[in-house]
Amino acid sequence: MILGQRVVWRLLGLPHFSGANFAVRKEAFSRAGGFRSPDGRFYSDWEDIQLGFKLRKLGKVQYLPDLVVLTSARKLRPASARNMIVGNAKRMVRVHILGRPL
Repeated sequence: MILGQRVVWRLLGLPHFSGANFAVRKEAFSRAGGFRSPDGRFYSDWEDIQLGFKLRKLGKVQYLPDLVVLTSARKLRPASARNMIVGNAKRMVRVHILGRPL
């Protein structure tokens, strides 16, 4: 998860969960309803984040810092990183503060 996202999540008091790299037991994935919304449709955006919230309601979500995935940010320009962080912050406020769908 990008550092800026982590800061915004903390400011909003939300748990950190990103689908950039995660593993879920099949039983937990099924119990949570997978990537579907409560009305049975697929989420159009942030399906990993929504799954994380549903999994947290079901029980323990564990962070394992020793599991590392290497990637390159060489194609990520500063302006696009800024836009991504601002866009994510707006979505978090819309969904988790205002309670509006994406």
